[in-house]
Amino acid sequence: MSDFYGDIFYLIDMAEAYVLKNIHIGMRLEGLRRVDVPEINKEALREAIINAFCHRDYYKYDSVNVAVFKNRVEIRNPGKLYDGLTIDEIIKGNVSRRRNELIAEMFNKVHYVDKWGRGIDLILSKEHDTEFKETFGMFVTVFFEFASWSSVEFKLYLIKEFQRLKINESKSHNIEWNVKRQLVKINYKIHTNAIKENLIPNELTQTEMNLIYANEADVLNMALFGKTAKEWREDNNDKNGNIRDYANVAQLVCLSNLENLNASFIA
Repeated sequence: MSDFYGDIFYLIDMAEAYVLKNIHIGMRLEGLRRVDVPEINKEALREAIINAFCHRDYYKYDSVNVAVFKNRVEIRNPGKLYDGLTIDEIIKGNVSRRRNELIAEMFNKVHYVDKWGRGIDLILSKEHDTEFKETFGMFVTVFFEFASWSSVEFKLYLIKEFQRLKINESKSHNIEWNVKRQLVKINYKIHTNAIKENLIPNELTQTEMNLIYANEADVLNMALFGKTAKEWREDNNDKNGNIRDYANVAQLVCLSNLENLNASFIA
């Protein structure tokens, strides 16, 4: 939770930055450039924030609130819709009743607002599932994070985009690329070095050292897969390789993070 104080333009920028900092960012490739793709469209997000400051009831001793949840972002401003305007009317579009004439005119002059009554249209054109509601004397805009970590679709999107980017890089530079291989490598060396430096005395034999490495690896295997490497081999004696060779990308991402955490605990 963060509180910001300043003029209205500063607060709009800080609100937008706060949301973008706390939601997930995907990417796409435009030519040779990577372009960040927030899970909530930036134009729609900024329009909702500007609307909150433009139309809030400044007589109420309250503030514009932005809340980021696991599956949604809510932008709340004090004061319901002005002069009897309804949510159905604003969704139909091309209607605006301004509570704060001076602020609205100022936003128009600096091009924060282009056309009256078109803000809701813009939001819905970019984020079709956006909801608007009035509750406890506040107007609330709700963006649903279609791409949160709890969303399988966004994880798949990220992985596919990441793979596509690296495949394109490989084609350009003739570099072999394999997502799983890279994920396995990310923190493996950090983990094994931590074990070597903190858990293995110099006088041990190579066999004894290998046993320590294997035991530490099995701590992570149990946490992630629910079984040790030996137990997996006994259950899958018809397969080549080891338990981690058959992990999916999501499991390998978790494994990489676990290796980093365990390295920190060991050290």
